[in-house]
Amino acid sequence: MHERVTVDTTDREDHTFCGVMFPIKCKDILPVTQVVVNSISVRGGLGPITVWVTNDVLDTVSESTGYQNVTQTIDRNVATTAGKRRSSAVSNSVKNDKQTGSISLKPRHWTKVYSQTHSPSYRNYTNLDISSNPIVMKPNQVRGIYIHSTLDGDEAIVYDNRHREKTHDDSFIAVLPGRAHVSSEPFGVTPPWGYGSAWRDNREFVGRISYGVVYRLWNPNEYKFFGGGNFRRIVRTMFACQRRAESPLSRLPDDVIYYILNMCRWDWLNDGYGECLDHKKQCRRKNRRKNVSILKDSMGESTVAPSSGLSTGNGRSSCGKGQSSDAQRSTNASDEVDDMDTNDADVESEDDESDSDIENAYVHGDHASTTTFRFVNVDDCASSDEEENAAVERRRRDEEQRRRWLRRNHRFILGGLRAQFMTSSDADGDNSDSDVA
Repeated sequence: MHERVTVDTTDREDHTFCGVMFPIKCKDILPVTQVVVNSISVRGGLGPITVWVTNDVLDTVSESTGYQNVTQTIDRNVATTAGKRRSSAVSNSVKNDKQTGSISLKPRHWTKVYSQTHSPSYRNYTNLDISSNPIVMKPNQVRGIYIHSTLDGDEAIVYDNRHREKTHDDSFIAVLPGRAHVSSEPFGVTPPWGYGSAWRDNREFVGRISYGVVYRLWNPNEYKFFGGGNFRRIVRTMFACQRRAESPLSRLPDDVIYYILNMCRWDWLNDGYGECLDHKKQCRRKNRRKNVSILKDSMGESTVAPSSGLSTGNGRSSCGKGQSSDAQRSTNASDEVDDMDTNDADVESEDDESDSDIENAYVHGDHASTTTFRFVNVDDCASSDEEENAAVERRRRDEEQRRRWLRRNHRFILGGLRAQFMTSSDADGDNSDSDVA
């Protein structure tokens, strides 16, 4: 561990009941290899406490998730009928996939990492030591944590109502709002009173989280993860000096410089979170533009063959007699993109229908009716990108408005300038005549 951090959440003691589930995200702004959560603290009546974490393969949210999902959707739509929306859904789908996530609340998707009985502690936090089976998170990964007590009654674990978009936010992790659980059975779907839903949305974890941070060590293939400008300039300067014969560094081979830089921590050169965040924003913008252009190119090339139209379910070509192949290709390409959101909605509805309790759904206020928890995967870069895109769009509209005004009024502007020029010329002529006289 290069650094150990302990964070406290806001504690209003809005509610107490059997359990609370919440997502926790490892940020990818700083050059971090992994974040390791080794203890969680809660308070309340406690009793037999268990801590669960989502399986690693189910909840990874990577930067390329949106691109991969859209690509898979396009491949899936090639064999289906055309959709009903416009091609602008490409960029929207990429953004939405990176900003939302879901966690299944079925027991098979979770792993128990802690089980022990504790005495009541209503005022002070009780530490749940999970260092023997810690929760490891990679950069840009979201995992769900579920803390539950089988203690009878409604005072086992303290939690709050949702008050903010993030329960806790620092340079390494973000704790997001989740759900409360009112059943004394782990992952139970029935509350103690026998009807309705056992899950409550818009709830926040109350307690303390201790974790350790493992930083990346510099290597040539890790250079792109070091967003701080000072560290990157040092790397370039050292290798630039090594290439000059008059520099003492020219006597060192590349491997020695690699080793020196590998042993330097990223923050030894006064690089801060803000510099790394700005670098990440630039990388995100470049990757987004690249991914969108790749998607548009792939749709134009792979959705339909040049010699025939898109094959339909009955084996006949969808290209009519009087329609050209190029026109049909562009129509099918746009239709494939148009149908992405429709098919994604169909897939999601199929997943929801597979839940055993969907037929007996009980919807009232914050009472959750399904075993799939959907959350907003808040991201520092995403919000700033949206603001920047809005600013760029405003500047584009203002510039277009100025151009239209000039096109409409250029005759009046030129006429006014010409009249002003003629007036000044006549005045100069009159003055010269008076001088001669």
